[in-house]
Amino acid sequence: MNVLVDEDTSLLLVGELAILLGPDGEVTHIQAAGWKGAKNGELLLKIKDAGYTHLITGDKKMANSRTATVPTLVIDELRASDLPTVRKTARSAALMLLADEPLSVDYHAVFVEGRKPSRRLRHIAEGRHRSSPAVLGRRPRLPVRETQGHHR
Repeated sequence: MNVLVDEDTSLLLVGELAILLGPDGEVTHIQAAGWKGAKNGELLLKIKDAGYTHLITGDKKMANSRTATVPTLVIDELRASDLPTVRKTARSAALMLLADEPLSVDYHAVFVEGRKPSRRLRHIAEGRHRSSPAVLGRRPRLPVRETQGHHR
């Protein structure tokens, strides 16, 4: 398993996750991969070709994208100074990865013990997020309309 950690998460998460996954996984921060500042859509398209099997991000807006190519674990924002929460988040993510839970190319919520998750993270976990496959299948598609000129 080869895990890429997005730049919006604490660097401490990379070290903690690497220890927890042990020889079963390689963990790389996006800065070390040379993709610092990459746009979400661009990152999601090239991650699989680069050999990564999973992505961990705190960017819940990324779940709005439909271009995921690997299972993506979404976490709540972490502050580098909050080491206990970083460790708990790493433990939750490692347990999910080692149990092969996030196998589908979709967004999976990582909950932290003793911490109330954000509303968007709960929606991702429940499959009610506006871009989750269940919701996309139910939501009617709006017709594309062409406009003439700019409206102010």
